Amino acid sequence: MKSAIVLKVAFLIIALLIALPVAAQTTSLSYSYFELDGARLDKDGLPAGNGGGFRASGELGSNFNVIAGWSQINVDTPFLDHVRPAYLGFGYHLPMNATTDLFAEATYNDLDPIDNGYGARVGVRSKLADRFEAGAAIAYAKIKNIDANTALDVYGQYFITRNIGIVAEAALGNSEKTYLVGVRISN
Repeated sequence: MKSAIVLKVAFLIIALLIALPVAAQTTSLSYSYFELDGARLDKDGLPAGNGGGFRASGELGSNFNVIAGWSQINVDTPFLDHVRPAYLGFGYHLPMNATTDLFAEATYNDLDPIDNGYGARVGVRSKLADRFEAGAAIAYAKIKNIDANTALDVYGQYFITRNIGIVAEAALGNSEKTYLVGVRISN
C-alpha cells in the first residue's frame, strides 16, 4: 500500500515535469522568500506540540528553486520532549498563466532525534487578488520506522506590503496535522 502511494506521487511529479511544456511566461509569484513561523503539531498517539521555525526558498533560474526549513516542536511525552523537523530540497514550477503556477517539490527530511526520510509535494499556487495568494498541494512524507503521512496542504498569504505577508497554512494528514502562522519576506 505504501509503495503504491509513493508510485502515484512519483508519477504525478514525472508527469508534471515531462508532459507539460515549459511555459515562456512568468507569474507574479515569488519563489525567493524567508519565513518565520509559529507551529502546532497534532500527531496520532502523542500530545499536541507547539513550537516555531523558519522556511526559505530561493529561485534558481526561471522554473526551479531550492527549499529548506527547520523547526522545533516541544512535546510532552515520557520518552521525548521535542522534535526538530528539517528539510532540504528542490522545486519546479510551471506557470499556467500570469497569476497561477503548478509546482512539484522533492525533499530530504530529517526528524531529529528520531530518523530521516524523504518527502514530495505536488500542487497549485495562485495570486487571487493584489494582496492575497492561496495554494493547495498533496504532500507525502516517509521517515524511516514511522508510518508514511499523506496530507492535503492548504495555505493563504495576505500581503501587508509588496514584500511582507502574513501566512497561514494547514497540512491535514492521515497520521498528523500541522498548523503554521508566520511572517514571510519575499522579493
